[in-house]
Amino acid sequence: MDQLRGIRGTKRALAFLLLLVFAGIGRAQDVECPLGGYIDEATGACAYGITIDIAYPDWLSESEAASTAVGTVINEIQTGFLSSLSMMVGPYFSGAYLDISYEEFEHGAALRSIVFTISDYTGGAHGNTYFASVTVDTIANEPLSLADDIFVPGADVLAFLQPLVVEQLMIAQGEYADLDWINSGTDGLDDYLAWAINAGTLELFFPPYQVAAYAMGSFQVSIPVDDLAAVINPMLLP
Repeated sequence: MDQLRGIRGTKRALAFLLLLVFAGIGRAQDVECPLGGYIDEATGACAYGITIDIAYPDWLSESEAASTAVGTVINEIQTGFLSSLSMMVGPYFSGAYLDISYEEFEHGAALRSIVFTISDYTGGAHGNTYFASVTVDTIANEPLSLADDIFVPGADVLAFLQPLVVEQLMIAQGEYADLDWINSGTDGLDDYLAWAINAGTLELFFPPYQVAAYAMGSFQVSIPVDDLAAVINPMLLP
């Protein structure tokens, strides 16, 4: 659990308070702070909050493989967020947040997947949402990869997977579907970064921008493992 040290419990909320003092602004209690800030009563300065909320399952303490993998994912996300934030703090800074929530999936007694939804804001017109995932064999105590463990190594996975994914995305997006956009976001195995095995289906997660315009949001696609029988690990078939 070394990677998760300092982020204990099912949900750990870390709150940072950044005080930005603007010349002639914020010292008078009847003057509102710019950019959505508020007056800190103790200092009279304009204050802007930076919050980090992280959630992960309690059972991670029972699996070294899951704990290590999740700790690595969370630390990478936090590091990236704080790195981006360091470039945004300035006279136009209006607060920031990082929220990591999760959903769990299971396939049989051994395979467990955790899909993290990451929402953050460090400035700009809107926040961002993306996904990360961890799948482990809890009996073998090993993390699993999509290319090497879920699919048969060396198989032409995309020849079977992409058409099924494209079909579902086209249906989900309806009249606003852009086939070129969908194809460009699904034509390589590295496009399937967030995934889960869920009782007979392969769940795939696509963040905004990857397969459609930002305004259309994110998408989840469920592919029955039977439809992938030619390329999927036989152990995953019913």
